[in-house]
Amino acid sequence: ELEIQLKELDCQKHRLQQDLFIERTQNEQYRDRSEQTIKQHDKHFDQMQEELNACKHLKDKLTHYIRELEQTNDDLERSK
Repeated sequence: ELEIQLKELDCQKHRLQQDLFIERTQNEQYRDRSEQTIKQHDKHFDQMQEELNACKHLKDKLTHYIRELEQTNDDLERSK
């Protein structure tokens, strides 16, 4: 009876080791996917940040240009 129990426990141990290997493999795959996704999001975020900075710069240039036009317009109206 002890031998039967020992064999059953050995089988159970083997199954558990296989399960553990599978779980570790899946965990590694999930970790790799997660890291890849994070890198993609970081890259996308950086691109969006660059676009935002470019838009802010353009807005500042246009605001300055509009002020110059308004000033020129005011000068022309005063000179009439």
